Amino acid sequence: MEKEIIIVFCICDEITQALKIVEDPQVKMTNSEIMTTALVSMLYFSGNFEKGRNFLAEHGYIKKMLSKIW
Repeated sequence: MEKEIIIVFCICDEITQALKIVEDPQVKMTNSEIMTTALVSMLYFSGNFEKGRNFLAEHGYIKKMLSKIW
């Protein structure tokens, strides 16, 4: 599972770089991290974003995970 999560992040990061998407300087999570959270939630947690978000934050994959309430 760990390798798959890293691969998903790398692919998302490559896509954002290839599309030349510029991040706002105020962001706390990158577009790649948000895309990874969504994909991991769909792949491993039946689309439950809360479980995916908690998993990635608790296991240290995404250090500055946004809270459920913005």
